[in-house]
Amino acid sequence: AINVLSLFDGMFNTKRIVAQTWINESAAKICDTFSVGNFNDWYLPSYNEWIILRDNIIPVESSLKNIHGAHSLIHPYKIYWTSSLLQIMSPLILQPNFIDVSKTGTLAIYATNQLYVRAIRKF
Repeated sequence: AINVLSLFDGMFNTKRIVAQTWINESAAKICDTFSVGNFNDWYLPSYNEWIILRDNIIPVESSLKNIHGAHSLIHPYKIYWTSSLLQIMSPLILQPNFIDVSKTGTLAIYATNQLYVRAIRKF
């Protein structure tokens, strides 16, 4: 069983998820193997790292505009994976409401659902 309960350390969580031999494909693996430019240290953010992104949406969006091919985080209907697990097969996911930053919805669903993935680097 995976014991990935960190709400704060997405890099740690990603490495733990990827290390599980019985998991073939995952949002964590997509992030872990992602490479762009000279950067290959990407990971699936934890729940609280997503909250930090949401709370700093203006500078984050400004930075994303300067990166060729980067997509905006502002979208009211996208639901993203986080690497923070509540229990096995029930990850904590985040629907960041970037339009009204006072609201963030969370829900636990099975890990087999297809949701959006956003790889990040340590900040």
